[in-house]
Amino acid sequence: MSRHAAHISLLLAAATVLTMAAGCSGQQKPAASSSAAPISQQTASAPAASSAAEEAGGNPITFPVQEDITFTYWKNISAAAAKRMTDLGESDTYKEMERITGVKIKFIHPPVGEGSEQFGLMIAAGDWPDIIESAGTYTGGGAKAVEDGVYLDLTELIPQYAPNYSALRAANDDVRKQTMTDDGMMWGMFAIMHQENPTFVGPIVRTDWLEQLGLEMPVTMEDWHTMLTRFKNELGAKTPYVPSTVGNFAGTGYDANGMFVTAYGIGSDFYREGDTVKYGPIQPGFKDYLTEMNRWYSEGLLDPEFPAKTDLDAILAALSSGEAGATMMDPGTLDPVWRVNNIPYDNAYYPVLEKGQQTHFRQTDGMVTAGWVAAISTKNKHPETAVAWLDYAYGDEGMKIFNYGIEGKSYVMENGKPVFTDTMLKNPDVPVNDAMWMFKMHEAPMLRDGAYSNPASYGMIQNLEIKTRWTTMDNSFNLPILSQTAEEGKKISTLMSEIDTYRNEKVIKFIMGIEPLDGFDAYVDTLRQMGIEEVIGIKQAALDRYNAK
Repeated sequence: MSRHAAHISLLLAAATVLTMAAGCSGQQKPAASSSAAPISQQTASAPAASSAAEEAGGNPITFPVQEDITFTYWKNISAAAAKRMTDLGESDTYKEMERITGVKIKFIHPPVGEGSEQFGLMIAAGDWPDIIESAGTYTGGGAKAVEDGVYLDLTELIPQYAPNYSALRAANDDVRKQTMTDDGMMWGMFAIMHQENPTFVGPIVRTDWLEQLGLEMPVTMEDWHTMLTRFKNELGAKTPYVPSTVGNFAGTGYDANGMFVTAYGIGSDFYREGDTVKYGPIQPGFKDYLTEMNRWYSEGLLDPEFPAKTDLDAILAALSSGEAGATMMDPGTLDPVWRVNNIPYDNAYYPVLEKGQQTHFRQTDGMVTAGWVAAISTKNKHPETAVAWLDYAYGDEGMKIFNYGIEGKSYVMENGKPVFTDTMLKNPDVPVNDAMWMFKMHEAPMLRDGAYSNPASYGMIQNLEIKTRWTTMDNSFNLPILSQTAEEGKKISTLMSEIDTYRNEKVIKFIMGIEPLDGFDAYVDTLRQMGIEEVIGIKQAALDRYNAK
């Protein structure tokens, strides 16, 4: 079986970027070839967790279990996985987990795209699955779910039955803070990064079009306007910039990862400036952002149908057909399409207003992933075993099964590191974006290897380099995962439900020119009347408590 030997050289090449970044300031131009190295020493083992677990005497639950145990498991399924499998129990990862642990899993998947709605219906029905992933979706948060008798308090169970997870928490203070409430309760088990993960979403531009027009990669917002205008007028691009589905531009009128918004000195949604919490959509800079987006929309530079453009396949088709030349996306998602069509591309950086300025907000995959958290419901008859089963994914062997799959099939070990085989990377029957669900498990509560274990990072040599270059941008405005009390969580959910609906409606109308931007001050006043300042105050109190932990 052939090996993807470029993995090691990629990691070595990626590292120099961050080494160089420490001495750089301001906006950087993308290099034609990056001389750089990994963000940290990437290794597919968990030595800190394993040694600590051994010192603690290991797990009192031993696998395989001797009794017949089947857990029901609520878990979202991606569109790519759903078209290949009836449920994730058919994946190599969960087949191997059953073989090793003896625990059977009966998955319950909501229809693709209906996870949040179906989650609420599932909770309201009262017949909760044994294990519930995306558990932070609970209205009011995990602490409220414990208070309501839906989730178990795992504060005593985790130290006893999750030695791998406990060791990872003990080894990193940010991980410790972000995996418990302010009073020390643990209501779920979160995905934890093995090392800092590269920023995997950012601006991508067709370099053949830049060369054809004699343009440099855009740095400022005005550079972007000039580039997109020339794409339209000289190359016939129907929609020069197509927003990706990532960041939900279609639903909100701005990208949650900060693309373009952060050029105006603000963050996306809630952010921090020093130790002060702010809300981007009410800042003066947000009006400037809307003014520019309205300009793009009126001049035909922004997809006129963006509110309805929620289908990734349609976006990729537009980018491949010559209708568009720029987007914001994971290059690993874009690569299979553009590579097939021989379309060269490279990254820009998040734009600024003036050259030499620096942005402070970007897509950041923190050490703890809030979306991939599993709770144990109060219906579970074997909570100790459930905690131990989840803990397996945080140990040395388990993390390989989840991140890389089955040794000898989807990966082999070279120089002490896992290297994907052609079964994962060049499978004529299974595209990479499907393979990451069939042969490994791309999203789960586990010890994550992030971009290094994402097979899409290796579609072209430059993909991991692009992600590493984006990571050199400052992210000091990004908030950590904050814990709210049950009462605070309920208050935020109640207020933000109406605030989000109103804000999204107004922002899209501002961009499309349906409502004049003269109404921006009235829009801000309405948000304040709806309680946004109260929510900011709750977030501020949570940040203060986080800093004091």
